[in-house]
Amino acid sequence: MINVALYSENFPDYFIKKIESFFNNAEYTYFTFRYPMDLLDYLNSSRPNECVVFYECNNTSEGVNVALKVREINKNYRFNFICEKYGNVEELFYKGVTYYI
Repeated sequence: MINVALYSENFPDYFIKKIESFFNNAEYTYFTFRYPMDLLDYLNSSRPNECVVFYECNNTSEGVNVALKVREINKNYRFNFICEKYGNVEELFYKGVTYYI
C-alpha cells in the first residue's frame, strides 16, 4: 500500500482529480491536508513505508521548508510541488527544485 498525501489550502476538485489520474490504482490510499503542520504531523507520527506527497505551492518558501522537513522524516518519501503560476515555478527552479507539476 502506497500513501499519497495531498496538501492544498482549498482543495479544488481539479487538484484531487489531477492527482488521482496519476495513480489510478487501488493500492494507493489518499490523505488530504489543509495545513502544512498537519501533513508533517501525519508523516512524523504514522511514518508510512512509502509516501508520495503532492504540495500545492502558493508560497514557495514555505513549500521548500516543508519539503526539507519531509526529507528529514524519511529520505525515501517523494515530494512533488504543484504550481499554477509561472512565477512560482520560476522561484522553485532558482531554489534548486526541479520536480514540479
